[in-house]
Amino acid sequence: MRDPYHVLGLTPEAGDEAVRQAYLEMVRRHPPERSPDRFREIRAAYESLRSERHRLQHLLFTLPEPDLSRAWEHFFRAGTPRAFTRTDFNAMLVAAIEGFRLETDQE
Repeated sequence: MRDPYHVLGLTPEAGDEAVRQAYLEMVRRHPPERSPDRFREIRAAYESLRSERHRLQHLLFTLPEPDLSRAWEHFFRAGTPRAFTRTDFNAMLVAAIEGFRLETDQE
């Protein structure tokens, strides 16, 4: 399946109402009687973006894997393992996300 945002003509910042409006517009343009394959593609795109939860799932499962080396370095700090705490986990997650942002900004 193609990118659902591209299928519906949206940007990733689109909210629930924008997704719904784009879906309805695309269904008007491509009714199931005239183009059943296109309609199935539009319906699948809408299903993956119809709510905030669905958009988050789409985002999480379609992003390239981030480089976790910075998070690993933060956790082991110069190679010395220590007790794992919630703060460590949060710091690892932030480091991984920042690393991903840096990678995507360079592209």
